[in-house]
Amino acid sequence: MRDPYATSDALLDDYVTAIGSPLRTALAATATRNRSVAARHLLARAALGTAGTLTDLMAAARTGDRRWLSRIRSRVDAGVLCALAETIALQDLEPDDRQDALALFELVRSAFGPESLTPANQGLHAQLALAGDPERARRLLDAYRGMTDTIRACIEVDLLNPFVATRPAAPWLAAFQALLPDPRPVLGGPAALAPFDRLTCVGSLPRVEAPQRVSVVVTAYRPGDGLITAVRSIVDQTWANVEVVIVDDGSPPEFDTVLARAAELGERIRLLRLPANVGTYAARNAGLDAAAGEFVAGASFSARPAASSCRITRSGRNSSRCSRRIVRRRETSVCAYRR
Repeated sequence: MRDPYATSDALLDDYVTAIGSPLRTALAATATRNRSVAARHLLARAALGTAGTLTDLMAAARTGDRRWLSRIRSRVDAGVLCALAETIALQDLEPDDRQDALALFELVRSAFGPESLTPANQGLHAQLALAGDPERARRLLDAYRGMTDTIRACIEVDLLNPFVATRPAAPWLAAFQALLPDPRPVLGGPAALAPFDRLTCVGSLPRVEAPQRVSVVVTAYRPGDGLITAVRSIVDQTWANVEVVIVDDGSPPEFDTVLARAAELGERIRLLRLPANVGTYAARNAGLDAAAGEFVAGASFSARPAASSCRITRSGRNSSRCSRRIVRRRETSVCAYRR
């Protein structure tokens, strides 16, 4: 069956010419952001020219056919092939996309050598391998000497993770703590909690009591336990005068339980249920209308602000509606507004 996203070679060539040299970075970023499947064909054309198609390339990657790529090596742009693998991995639109991206990175490395991948692509390749084959990730750490120190350190910590295999927790926790500033997290709480939720800090900064209330608008749609984590972390901030406005963007009834659990985490948590799914921006606007605080910050249920890390930044500007502020956190930076 013909690929519905395929287009004529002449048109692809026109696009490649029009985009020019920024294609490798700009098109990959745009395709990832816009979730464009058609852009994969364009990247493949830019990488392979007339030597092959996206279908040919992915067939070779899935079967590990290094010979196919080696035969046309002189006509191939390995950097754009890596941009295509990165796009497939980060779009993650189809069930096999991560495996396809992993296979494509492997094909490029075997045909062109590890130096053909940028440090960022080397890191992404190792992270994709880590998800399904930790031993392969270890081998890639040895092969990719150009990988950035930060990515390498994070992968090394993940290889010690005691929650995905039977391993002692102490080496993992020590390596994890070494990546972070004080106050460093410790592993506590009931063992029944998700490991992420068991991370907490000791020796935290004192609570800050102030008359200014900060409203944090948390939008959610079909939430999981990540909503509980996000709300609990917001409530645990050192700024004591905080209210949390959870805006449910029209989730089905089967999500009522987790929404109710989130609303029961504190007295200053309010749950606003929208009758239909209207999208993040409209849901956030509904939360802004409901917020009672002098300052308003936005977060999604997937964000987890660090405990004892909230700081309010003021300026002297005012307007009839609001003046923009930044609430900075060690782990996140979100827009905030003074009402």
